[in-house]
Amino acid sequence: ATTYDSWVLNAGPNGEKADNKWYISNAETFVGKNALYISSDGGKSLSYVDKTIYNVAYKEIFLPKGVYDLSFTWKCEGEIGADGLYVCWVPSKMATNSSVTSEPTFIKNTKLVFDGVDFLCGSKEWKTSTTVITHQSTSLYKLVFVWKNDESGTFAPSIVIDNIQI
Repeated sequence: ATTYDSWVLNAGPNGEKADNKWYISNAETFVGKNALYISSDGGKSLSYVDKTIYNVAYKEIFLPKGVYDLSFTWKCEGEIGADGLYVCWVPSKMATNSSVTSEPTFIKNTKLVFDGVDFLCGSKEWKTSTTVITHQSTSLYKLVFVWKNDESGTFAPSIVIDNIQI
């Protein structure tokens, strides 16, 4: 895994070997100079190749018990239902490694829902998505972004995420 500004990118051994990797750089941004995105060409663009991957980027966050709004701005064309983004709120001690074979088990019980949808894709234009996190205890959690794609084609751009706020 690569660490950048306390983000862990391409978590686990499968993440580093993936053709489609997470980067924090300036291939495309909504505000500021950098964004978090998937790229298959070393971070130069929001391209991706059609190889099965669930690639993970996360940041550990310590919050007091309470209710919080999570929002971020994103865009991702992706193949509807096949290539896109899961966002998860995961206890820090839970493993959140990338996978090249099947959906990691942590996704099922920790994925967040944004406007009735738990898998984000289908937008070539920038969108801002917001959800509520109910944080049950004062403890360390991970904000996890999981890029999923399969082997049946690509529809650029891949995912790009910017302006993350809690």
